[in-house]
Amino acid sequence: PALGEDIWVLAEHSDGAVQPVTYEAVAFARGVATRSKLRLRGLMGMPPYGQDARPYFETLAELSRELRATPEGQGATELSMGMTDDYEAAIACGSTMVL
Repeated sequence: PALGEDIWVLAEHSDGAVQPVTYEAVAFARGVATRSKLRLRGLMGMPPYGQDARPYFETLAELSRELRATPEGQGATELSMGMTDDYEAAIACGSTMVL
């Protein structure tokens, strides 16, 4: 079966700093790679409601590139971002699937 990873693009820390969650995504991909019946197809993400979507889409696209650069993430070619209100920004940032 194929698997898509739905992740929070950014994690906010108690000091207000916002950090990408690259480590968590790669760790998850490694876990999937060790299970021969699962195949990670890609990442999916949505920006917080009411905020400019582009920075979140750009971060998720970068995370997708970083994940695909690892042995565990090479097959994770799908990037699902965007909905009715922000699909144009999602496509411009590299979305391969808009829901």
